[in-house]
Order: sequence, then structure tokens, then C-alpha cells
Amino acid sequence: MRKCSYESRERRAELDLQISLLNEHESTRLIETALTERLKVPTPADDELPQLAQNVDPQASQIERISENQTKR
Repeated sequence: MRKCSYESRERRAELDLQISLLNEHESTRLIETALTERLKVPTPADDELPQLAQNVDPQASQIERISENQTKR
């Protein structure tokens, strides 16, 4: 039982890290965009704006696969 709990905590920590990194990336791009709009300067973030506007798929298939593996144990 401890092994499953440890593995669950590890997966959760990895997912939390991925979410934090994604959030940091998006926040950085939005701040950069706001500053460059104010200064009227083009930036590479301009190319990413449509991508940032889309909803993020949190790799649902990977989460489902992990859940299925846990159910099998």
C-alpha cells in the first residue's frame, strides 16, 4: 500500500510541476505582450498569441492511462 501511495504522490508532484511550468510560461508571455504593446515594439511572443488564447489540453489521454493502471493494481 505504501508503494502505491508513494507512486501516487510522485505522479501528483510531476503533474503539479507541469502545471506550474505551463502557468509560468503563459504568464511570462502575457506580461511580455503587455509591455511590448505599451512600448509599441514587436516581439516573438506576438506569434504565440493565438496559441495562448486556446484552451490547454492537459494530456487527458495520459491522465486516463494512469488512472487505468491504478485501477488494474
